[in-house]
Amino acid sequence: MLLIQQLINGVMLGGIYVAVAVAFTLTIGILNFLNFTIPALFMLTGMVGWSLSVHGLPFGLSGPVNWLPALAVGVAVSVVASLVVERFTYRYLKARHGDATEHALPLVSSLGFLLIFEYLVLLAHGSDPRRFATPFADLNWRVAGLVISVPQMVGLAVSLAIVAGLWLVLTRTRTGRALRATAENPDAAVLMGIEVGRIVPVVFVMTGLLCGLAGALFAVNYGEVSPYMGDTIGTMAIAGMVL
Repeated sequence: MLLIQQLINGVMLGGIYVAVAVAFTLTIGILNFLNFTIPALFMLTGMVGWSLSVHGLPFGLSGPVNWLPALAVGVAVSVVASLVVERFTYRYLKARHGDATEHALPLVSSLGFLLIFEYLVLLAHGSDPRRFATPFADLNWRVAGLVISVPQMVGLAVSLAIVAGLWLVLTRTRTGRALRATAENPDAAVLMGIEVGRIVPVVFVMTGLLCGLAGALFAVNYGEVSPYMGDTIGTMAIAGMVL
């Protein structure tokens, strides 16, 4: 029975890993670029959501914010941070050095942004884990002696819906076809009239959104966030991406 319970817990957590692994796959598959800031984007959502739910907006603009809009703002921050990375790693270095870098400089600079984001959060809130409270954190179903967390079930369903939605975007929309064409052959995509320069920010927006949603699901499911919450998730997601 204990083994079955652990398998259930693993499947629930695997849904979060999948969303982050897909974010890695997008940047590598389409841009041939390993984006090391993905764990930090995951972490930013949880920490920003916690900060807003406890302290409110900065400069005393509001009191504590409800957990759901707080996480929504956290997801938005993740997307904006991803676009900042795109602007100052991929786009800037490619414009300055062209293809001669073979994405080595963007890769190293993305690692720099990972450290910047983590240390900014450490300076603001310290390194201790923080409790993220939701009204249904302890809501469980008990079936044949097994405990199934309702937030985990919802998180798994949302993760699968995210992957299904991304599949529909990539296969059924014009933007998705442009993304796949760029992944297959960027030079041929340009000859076909696809503006590759506009495709790159789309990839980073999708990456930030996937990481943000995964970070929000983690905060709700496990009721705890920390500046280092993305490290283990990132490692496991890379392993999942390879598999």
